[in-house]
Amino acid sequence: MLKTAIKKIQKLFKKAEYKISSFENYKDYIEIQYRCPPKEFLDARLKIVSSFVYILPELEKNDITSPVTHKKEAIANQLMENKISILDVGSRDGWVIEFLNSLGYTNVIGIELHKEYVDYCRKKGRNVILGDVHNLKFDNESFDFIYCRHVLEHCLDPIKVLSELLRVAKEKGAIYCSFPMQEKVFGKHTTAIPNLRTVNKILKNIDYNFHPIYIGKAINNSFIIPEGNEAIIFIIKGNVKSK
Repeated sequence: MLKTAIKKIQKLFKKAEYKISSFENYKDYIEIQYRCPPKEFLDARLKIVSSFVYILPELEKNDITSPVTHKKEAIANQLMENKISILDVGSRDGWVIEFLNSLGYTNVIGIELHKEYVDYCRKKGRNVILGDVHNLKFDNESFDFIYCRHVLEHCLDPIKVLSELLRVAKEKGAIYCSFPMQEKVFGKHTTAIPNLRTVNKILKNIDYNFHPIYIGKAINNSFIIPEGNEAIIFIIKGNVKSK
């Protein structure tokens, strides 16, 4: 009994360094996450592109690639499409999907919390479905790569969310997650993770083994255009659950 109590106290202590908003019901949480009527979010695009300038070569280094070459239609070895499965979490206008499609990544799907945004994306030909990152409606080991930019600060349990991303990632698949580090929760930002020490404590509570490609500040990465005091978690899923 004492050991169980100590473990619970230790777990609470580990969680104490980050803050989470509280809501009386799930509907209130959904409502507060509504941004504005759907539109093209142009301001973030250069930053998104800079993240993929870093990400895509790292995927290749880690052998996360499945190129398809059509010799009849192209010069030998010219890439026509890449069949790795990609999940874009928190798609907003769905432009990340369109961008990746334009690079030959044809097996990309996004999830978005609000139906109005899903409908907007579909009208634009961007493959987005309704979903919640706390409880993804995908089978285990579904994706080679998961992109999760500025979503973690909008969640209610970062440990649950990161564990869920690892659940649906394939063994040796990659997850890229970026988010602002901040001291307090406010408005749509329902989780506040203040520093990299807290990031590492959160990662120690994840249910899956993984190894890091990069865990640190965006400002210290020479490829990425940071958005404020932004942290990056870029990891490869291990072969067994840790717990």
